Amino acid sequence: MRRLIGGCVLMVILSQSANTTYAQHVKAPSAAEVFCRRLVKAKTIACTVQTYMLFSAATHEMSANLNPCQRYEVKAVRPNCLSEVGTPGYDWPSVGKAGNAQFTMAGNSLNVFRANAKGRIQIDTTRRYYVVGPALKSLSDYPKGSNDAIYAGLIFDKYPLIDPSESPAISFEPVPDETLHGITVAVYMERTVDHTGQWKLYFDKRTGELQQLSIFNTGRDGTLVEDDRVEYSHWQFDVKFPASTFDTTPPPGIESFEETMKRLKRKRAERQGKQPLGASR
Repeated sequence: MRRLIGGCVLMVILSQSANTTYAQHVKAPSAAEVFCRRLVKAKTIACTVQTYMLFSAATHEMSANLNPCQRYEVKAVRPNCLSEVGTPGYDWPSVGKAGNAQFTMAGNSLNVFRANAKGRIQIDTTRRYYVVGPALKSLSDYPKGSNDAIYAGLIFDKYPLIDPSESPAISFEPVPDETLHGITVAVYMERTVDHTGQWKLYFDKRTGELQQLSIFNTGRDGTLVEDDRVEYSHWQFDVKFPASTFDTTPPPGIESFEETMKRLKRKRAERQGKQPLGASR
């Protein structure tokens, strides 16, 4: 739910200047406001997205360590053509509480996503299988059960200006500027803290571009701890993409998910059939 309404949060900040009375001087829109307006009006959008985990695979708890996950090159054409090409997800080795070796999947295994007016395809380039589905209704119509690593709703959803008093669950307010990677950023913090955490947005003070989304959750000591971070860069608007960008044709040498499951079941049956009589299965 939070990701589906994520697109609202970019536009909520625009309401800050709408609260002035008729007699007050109307302020010029901030760079962040100008960027948000451009974002929801652009026919085509491109950006680079870097995801992180602030999570310890060893303890399975939130951690201060910033662990890079996947990097995505994102291209989109409204209303429903989308390409997300990400670096592969990977198995993060760790040790369980009982001392046994185990693995934690870091990132999204289906690291390539393409959609056009006819349908969509998701590809796991490591395990070499794909999943197909119907066309998206909109750019933020992310398939249920999929890991929306780039927070598509935050980037693409087109919403009208929203009065924070009418939508307190997604209301943001400006907080003091901060410095991020050597630049001054305008910061907006979610007003309401619920059980699923609190969002914080960072915009380049000069260009207005969205730089980072940080998601905070409640730690064991009851304080808010950042446990999810997404960085955005290389924004481009109204650019042309090759038609192949949104091609949903399954690539050669990669089988469907259903075919993969059938093949694995056959192999398992073959292995079990070769076990000595009375052996545990």
